[in-house]
Amino acid sequence: MLSHSIPAAGLKKIIMTGAAGVAVILLAAGCGGHSTTHTGTGALSPIQAITLAAHQAEAINSAAFTLDVQTTGATSENVAGTIQARFRPSVLANEDFSTLTVNGRSIPGGIHEILNSQTAYMKMAILQQELGKPWVRLSYAELRQATGLNLGQLVQQVQDYNPMVQTQMLAGAKDVKTVGTQTIDGVKTTEYTGTYTISAALAKIPSGLRGFVQKQAQSMKLGAVQFKAWIDAQHQIRKIITVEHGTSTQITVTVQVTAINQPVSVTYPPASEVATIPAGALRG
Repeated sequence: MLSHSIPAAGLKKIIMTGAAGVAVILLAAGCGGHSTTHTGTGALSPIQAITLAAHQAEAINSAAFTLDVQTTGATSENVAGTIQARFRPSVLANEDFSTLTVNGRSIPGGIHEILNSQTAYMKMAILQQELGKPWVRLSYAELRQATGLNLGQLVQQVQDYNPMVQTQMLAGAKDVKTVGTQTIDGVKTTEYTGTYTISAALAKIPSGLRGFVQKQAQSMKLGAVQFKAWIDAQHQIRKIITVEHGTSTQITVTVQVTAINQPVSVTYPPASEVATIPAGALRG
């Protein structure tokens, strides 16, 4: 039974914050590359370098990376942590958001999530206080019925299209410039800057994801997106910073890739440590 410290609406907000984190991961995970090298000769122009990295990203099977999302303006939020995600042959991800702050209020302990093609497991200290167990199990079907958020569809799209979304969207830029070089985690990279419009970027991503991305962009009334991208000699994206400007919100996303096409494994929590959400707790 729920205690009276968090009303049902508050519990729903917490769950939705974690569920939104799943969506962020599945979309922002699109920062990586393929291990093949470019066989052409001669120096690449900045737009050619970005386009090649976007094509390489389409073939990635798994990636590990750090993620930092800063939202300012009408609302103030910060989500930051580490992620390991596998896209083929089936979706599997292990994410640890050690930083989770909403309007200046930090959620103690952050959030740890494990997800596969059907289910998300969520670990939050505040939920353990309410439900008595460290982990909560949420099926995508239950989430959709209660909240309308169809994470299962998004996961299926990740599996079908392996969408390295952020990297592919960069190929919609027209004003790419070379800034210089920088060594990231011991790897020499070339830094590029540019901007792209959402309409141009949508044309560069898999058709199955365009509706989802467009809906998110329209809800925030996003204009042009500024970016910085660091690409190594193998045409792999090593780091991306995007700045998205809405009418009342600015979102800065920083992703740094730490591993590409390495095995991803997770350890699911034992049943004795997993709680379920009471019927109706997410409705209303």
